[in-house]
Amino acid sequence: MAAAITSSGEEGNEKIDPALAVWLARLEAKIDRILIFFEVPDADGFSPYFARSVVLSGSGMRFARKGEEAELQGHVLIEFELPGKPPHTVRCIGHTLGAEREVDQTDLEGESVAVEFEAIRESDRDAIVQHTLDVQRVELRKKRSSA
Repeated sequence: MAAAITSSGEEGNEKIDPALAVWLARLEAKIDRILIFFEVPDADGFSPYFARSVVLSGSGMRFARKGEEAELQGHVLIEFELPGKPPHTVRCIGHTLGAEREVDQTDLEGESVAVEFEAIRESDRDAIVQHTLDVQRVELRKKRSSA
């Protein structure tokens, strides 16, 4: 028999409804996003998330590493939100492929880190691919209308 977890996080006889646990987790994630939007740090004074430009594909992403951040190595937990109604939150595990100085025509500046998605749901990968196609379609329409 599996032990139940009480609301205080300790093992006990009091069970938490699984639907309530899911609802509370979603509520906590929404509160985190609001705090991030208003740039409110956590209790330790650190913000767990930060906004940045990324180059995104169905297989991975590349983003600029800020000078003060620690070097990323190995596996990383990635969480980001794709725009939409409702927004699609992607959570996955990726493996860093290394860092390099930016020399191409992307919006990234300085040193960038490439991450390959390893543990990602197919629905999340499909949403990423659909989002990148939508962005490319909009960019092509802008180029055609300005030409």
